[in-house]
Amino acid sequence: MRVEFVIIAILLVFCTTGQAGIRKTEAPIAKLKKLKILKKDLGRQENEIGRLNVKIHSLENTLGTKSRKYLEIVKSRREIEKLLEDGAQHLASNEQRLKERFFRTQKILKAVVLERLKDDSGPSDIIAHKVLMKNLSTRIRNLKENIGYNSLLQKQIKKLKERYDEYLQVEKELANFLHDLEEEKISVKKKYYSRVKRKSETKRKYHRLKGTIKKKSKKVFSGPAINYKFSPPVVSAKKIGLKNKGKGLFLTFKGVNPVKATADGRIVFSGNLSTYGKLVMIDHGEEIRSVILGQFISTAKKGKKVKRGEILGYTDGKLGKHGKVYFEVRKGNKIQYTLGLMEKDFYSKNNLANNRGH
Repeated sequence: MRVEFVIIAILLVFCTTGQAGIRKTEAPIAKLKKLKILKKDLGRQENEIGRLNVKIHSLENTLGTKSRKYLEIVKSRREIEKLLEDGAQHLASNEQRLKERFFRTQKILKAVVLERLKDDSGPSDIIAHKVLMKNLSTRIRNLKENIGYNSLLQKQIKKLKERYDEYLQVEKELANFLHDLEEEKISVKKKYYSRVKRKSETKRKYHRLKGTIKKKSKKVFSGPAINYKFSPPVVSAKKIGLKNKGKGLFLTFKGVNPVKATADGRIVFSGNLSTYGKLVMIDHGEEIRSVILGQFISTAKKGKKVKRGEILGYTDGKLGKHGKVYFEVRKGNKIQYTLGLMEKDFYSKNNLANNRGH
């Protein structure tokens, strides 16, 4: 609760000095506002850095997946390329053999024709003719088989070429896609490092400004003791906690309890303090003020004079658990040793006899 002490100190200055107090508190209030803005900026920057980091990881994962796919495509395309080269060589070799066989078959065919043209064919000529015809028949059959095989091989090579072209197209598309992804990753990384640098600068400004506020707040926790006795704002407190070795008191309550004025005085402030709850400040004269802060519903009105024990409001019974009310005494803007300023029976009721002195 360090920040609320600074805010309470500012409110005290405001209530003490009127318009002059306003002029004096403009700087601290401006600093607190700037601190709040810097904190919001830090939050936004952290969120943006987080989103960019997720984007980078997503791009890297996609790049990894697509790179593996690209390598698979390249490998398959090269395998098909090798098959095409082997098939083309095999086809060329077969076509050469087919030409040679066709040429020899032509020679046999001419010999058969010449034999048929002879008029004086004897038994030996008839046998030779039969041998030539058989040889010719075998060669024609082999030629047909070779022609069929070459035709099949040409079809296979054509299909392989179509597959090769498809793989080549996919390979080019993947290469372009990977290039675009890499460019996007570089761009996102540049933005990421820029935001990290900006966040670091904002963080330095935040801590530097926070440090100046802390230095001023440290001065608040010192000051002369006063001869004045206060009653607790919540009489039926279940537990007493100490803040800064007794300079502030936490009174724990359960259910609905009256919150009372701790001494005679005039209410100089009644309102909300950020998320800490209601704040009531009473001026008791001689620059002495008591501060009541916490989870209660205030009925106090600014400017009203109150007596010790007069009801200022009620604790919030809707909490469903133990709530807290914080109490401290200040002289000027300086917090006092509040525990030492409580009335006598407060110590005995709360077993605090050993904490009366500093």
